[in-house]
Amino acid sequence: MVIDEITEIAEKCIIIKITQPSIDRNKGDIYNTTRMHWVMKKSRAETADYVISVKYGLVVEVYTDMVWETHESGRLIFTGKQADEDIRCKYIGKKIPKKYTKYGSANPCQYVNC
Repeated sequence: MVIDEITEIAEKCIIIKITQPSIDRNKGDIYNTTRMHWVMKKSRAETADYVISVKYGLVVEVYTDMVWETHESGRLIFTGKQADEDIRCKYIGKKIPKKYTKYGSANPCQYVNC
């Protein structure tokens, strides 16, 4: 099976990489796995129109209308909703571009166009 790769991301977004163990800790809930406890600058996070949730290089969900808050831990969390179907269809099930999958990158959050 050949999986399409996204050629370019035009939207202002944050790619957040999640793992299966983190999904398991959240009882299979991709939204809660994606939204919580990130080390990011709030003012910059607020410039993004979307959060793209990526598991092992594949887009699993896209969120919009994020409201960012600082958790008591000092890390950011957001509340949001699934993006419109046209944006979700554009990304879900596709590989993110290789430039966003650099081996050894420690930060699971990457800003794109913001």
